[in-house]
Amino acid sequence: MRTQLLLSVVVSGMVLMTSCSENEPVAPDNFNSNTTEIRFAATANASSRSSDITTLNLSSFQVYAFVDSSNEVFMDNVQVTKGAGNQWVYSPVKYWPTTPLDFYAFAPSDWVPATALKSRSKFVYSNYGMEDVIYAVSMDRTQPTSQTDAQVRLNFRHALSKVSVFLACANPAITVKVSSVSLVGISQEASFAFPTASTDVTGTTITPASLGTWSDYSTPHAYVLYMAQSPDDLLTLTSTLTDVNPEGYLPQYMIPQELTWTDSDTNHQNSDYLQVNLSMYDATTGVKVWPNDNTPSENLVPGSTNKDGLIKFQLSTSTIKSWLPDCHYIYNVSIDGHKDLSEIEFGSPTVDTYVNVTTDYNFAGAE
Repeated sequence: MRTQLLLSVVVSGMVLMTSCSENEPVAPDNFNSNTTEIRFAATANASSRSSDITTLNLSSFQVYAFVDSSNEVFMDNVQVTKGAGNQWVYSPVKYWPTTPLDFYAFAPSDWVPATALKSRSKFVYSNYGMEDVIYAVSMDRTQPTSQTDAQVRLNFRHALSKVSVFLACANPAITVKVSSVSLVGISQEASFAFPTASTDVTGTTITPASLGTWSDYSTPHAYVLYMAQSPDDLLTLTSTLTDVNPEGYLPQYMIPQELTWTDSDTNHQNSDYLQVNLSMYDATTGVKVWPNDNTPSENLVPGSTNKDGLIKFQLSTSTIKSWLPDCHYIYNVSIDGHKDLSEIEFGSPTVDTYVNVTTDYNFAGAE
């Protein structure tokens, strides 16, 4: 039986702005250069997943505004919601002061602690992987003077990395049944700091100062992306890649971080990896062929009712050493066998040559 474990990674890209016409904010028709009302417009990345926050499904966000170059709060955690005609509204309405303002916005509303932004300091975030979080900054803004800049245009960026896992089996000789899939060793907590420059996109130039930063990583965690609740829920792999979390109901948003893999560590306790718990069966007879008597104990799932084995895949590759914010990492894994499996093969036969054993008798006649 040919042993083959394949892993490939696809990065969907660092798409920081969506330029679809239906997503573009529209300046108010009643713009008047003499008005001093502060108005907002917002854009966020497009996506095919309903759990991702996009321009189309963003319904509200929080705003802090500071008097430029100071920590004097001008807008204190104000909720801005999408109203009639896709106009962004809030209450009470604020009006432009004579000094420039720095705007900080984010969603969902409970992502940033109430006291964190008041001092424009970093804050600790505990990530459960279930929700997308976005942020936007617009610095040194003054009262609009034309229809073009009639609103404070907030370009939101995704603070987290998105991770998806697809599994397949291209070997028709075996049937692979998966009981769970996890990301192991991933930091669940870290500190986030808002960027010091605007997240507005001018042309294609993106500066490091316009990106939020993560630091102070802690709390290694195992995120379960798929878990069968009964034998009937086992995921049977086919030759077509299958998303283990198609509805996005389980963790998929991770704190951006460096990825480590230590070959010298047999159990990879200090590594980050993708773990798949599974069993393999002969496709014809249905007999389990892995795990088997050759499987080391470290490759067995402790307490598994199905006596599953586990396979670990490193999350880092020769080109990807870390997860970056605003990027979607797709791991395509083909499980087509295991090194513990080997067919019984016959080589060229040989036949021993008869060994001549000679016994000599000297018979001279009868007694």
